[in-house]
Amino acid sequence: EDNAEQMLHAEINLLVEERQHLVEKISELELSVESTLKKVEEEKMKQNILQQASDQVRKQYDDLMQSTQQSIDAYKQERQEFSKLVESQKGELSSTQEELGQLKIEFDQRAVLQSHL
Repeated sequence: EDNAEQMLHAEINLLVEERQHLVEKISELELSVESTLKKVEEEKMKQNILQQASDQVRKQYDDLMQSTQQSIDAYKQERQEFSKLVESQKGELSSTQEELGQLKIEFDQRAVLQSHL
């Protein structure tokens, strides 16, 4: 009977030790899980920051492209208006040249007439 009781106590002690070992292991695993969760949260925060930065860069790029396109369109419009002005000036120049040619003919005719007088 004493022998059986000693064996029972030995088994109980083994079970208590095993339980203590399992409690320690569970504590280690809980710490590991907490650490992993913390790392996951940090990564999520980093990803959010990177996504925000990426979105901001994309918006700046889109704004720059829109501004560039507006500048190009404005340049084309100004160039078109300038071309119209040049054509208009060419027409006026041609008309002025014709008038000058006519005046030269009249001047030459008067000079001929005056030389005969």
